Amino acid sequence: MSTTRRSPNSFRRPSVTRNTPRLGVIAGYTVTLDHGKLGVGFEAFVELRFAGDVKVEAITMAATSVPEAQEVFTVAGDPDALVRVRVTDVQHLRDVIDRLRRTGAVIGTKTLMVLGAWRRGD
Repeated sequence: MSTTRRSPNSFRRPSVTRNTPRLGVIAGYTVTLDHGKLGVGFEAFVELRFAGDVKVEAITMAATSVPEAQEVFTVAGDPDALVRVRVTDVQHLRDVIDRLRRTGAVIGTKTLMVLGAWRRGD
């Protein structure tokens, strides 16, 4: 009796084949930019807190009104949202935080500066 050994990764995700595009599982293709060369090499996460009666849609709209926002995650619990921003320097980050606070609905922020990053598949 013979056994076939499989890679642990073969159980975690489906294999990609020539048929994959026809299956409709590819949502898009990505270009990786060197943000440092573009002048926006600093990245931070800004936690946003809102009053309890603010709708989730309003939270998203407040964060997406800032062009430096790269991603907005509305979350259950505290904080209400986590916003990933890209900026040129600390002063630029201060300006972005000030603009987020001026949206009217934000009652508190906390900022986390990114020192390094790792992504699965990179």
